[in-house]
Amino acid sequence: MIKSGYPMLINTTIKFAEILLQGRLLPILLNICLLCLPGPLHALQVTLNIADITAPSYSLRGIKAALAQNGSAEFSIAELHFADKTWRKVHLHCAEFVLSSARVECLKGKLDSIPGMSVSFNYEVNSQRLDLRLSGNNNELWQLSTDSRVQTWRAALRFRNAQIMRMAGLLPPDKPLPTHGTLNGSLVVEGDKNGLRQINAALQLADLAAADASGLHAAEKLGGKLQIHA
Repeated sequence: MIKSGYPMLINTTIKFAEILLQGRLLPILLNICLLCLPGPLHALQVTLNIADITAPSYSLRGIKAALAQNGSAEFSIAELHFADKTWRKVHLHCAEFVLSSARVECLKGKLDSIPGMSVSFNYEVNSQRLDLRLSGNNNELWQLSTDSRVQTWRAALRFRNAQIMRMAGLLPPDKPLPTHGTLNGSLVVEGDKNGLRQINAALQLADLAAADASGLHAAEKLGGKLQIHA
């Protein structure tokens, strides 16, 4: 609600050039930009055009953010690239959003491409560290932590009761795809500008089922453990 005595909600669109942080990773808008806006902040809805984001393991292009007066935010991403896959027209809603010169944080988020899961992330500007969490029913958790400094980069994945069928979109569609099963454990990869240097994994798979496009079952009730140190 807008307090009486103030004008109707103003929709302000601001275009920014790229702001490159040390290490080239994340173009970001600083809080000081908001101080330049006319009128009381609670009477504004601010639309931000954010420069493209490129990292060793993912990239985002065509990013727009609408910051509402209640502290929430709406993000639209024209193109998201991860694990050799591309998603277009991705939408993210953050019920609580924090933007400062030190960090960017989204709480109680929802991704339209992953229904039924809660999304949260925290990015620390100086250390260039990202923590992304996807959580669902039955204590399900997918967690990604990255450190993308200039010299070396590190990405750690943690799985807890992760529904393996969610990975079907990352796999070749002409192969049998998982339809059931859970994944627990961790995967850590490290590298530098020359590529991957180290990989460590401790994973446990339970009750896996897979089928091809015709519905023919390729596997049922499979389980096992995977250990990688390379």
